[in-house]
Amino acid sequence: MGDNMKLIRNFFALTLIIIYVFALIDLTNKEDMPVAINDFNNKIFYYGDSQDNFIYLTFDDGFGRNNTKQILDILEAENVKATFFFEGNFLKTNPDLILRAHKFGHVFGNHTYSHKNAANYTNEKFIEELEKVEKLFYQITKSPLDKLYRPPMGFISHSNLEVLKEKGYKVMMWSVSYEDWDYKKEIEPAYTFQEIVSNTKNGSIILMHTMNKANVEALSDIIKELKKRGYEFATLDLLYRL
Repeated sequence: MGDNMKLIRNFFALTLIIIYVFALIDLTNKEDMPVAINDFNNKIFYYGDSQDNFIYLTFDDGFGRNNTKQILDILEAENVKATFFFEGNFLKTNPDLILRAHKFGHVFGNHTYSHKNAANYTNEKFIEELEKVEKLFYQITKSPLDKLYRPPMGFISHSNLEVLKEKGYKVMMWSVSYEDWDYKKEIEPAYTFQEIVSNTKNGSIILMHTMNKANVEALSDIIKELKKRGYEFATLDLLYRL
């Protein structure tokens, strides 16, 4: 009797595991499943309104003057405005590119000055990192930095969020990206094109890194294809005016 009960319990446990696995597979196959859910209370956003056709092209880091210059050339040729999150040293050493992008109408957010894991910072250190970028951007452009924050590597803490709320920032994450942050990895532009275009939908926030040459080589084709599909490009300052 005891062995039979044990077999029955094991059978039901195995059945539950199988049901759970198939449920996960079903969820991951749904095209409209978001990467994460927008948190309006903490003003953390992963995507825009899925009811309209606006998409948001964003670029992170800097770390490459020539790539950034070519990206600006392409964006201007395609008449597309994007949102940039550059670390402090790139702002400091490339004021001409920052001013050029600003004058064209691109938007800049805060990515901290040092581009380290800000979740490990004290509040004082975090505020210092944010304000160094704010001051540097103002010195270059004579305009205030938009209150948009993207955490380096996506790491963010509860204390970070409290500071950001006090300073009036919105946290801008992303819903479309791929492994372009690995600058040592050779990536074909065709792969970049497929990864970005196939995953973009209404409201997508697209993250690309300026350091990756494949992004530069694929960018024009990506923009043309997304326009052909009926999408309109917008900047993150227009997203959720809260």
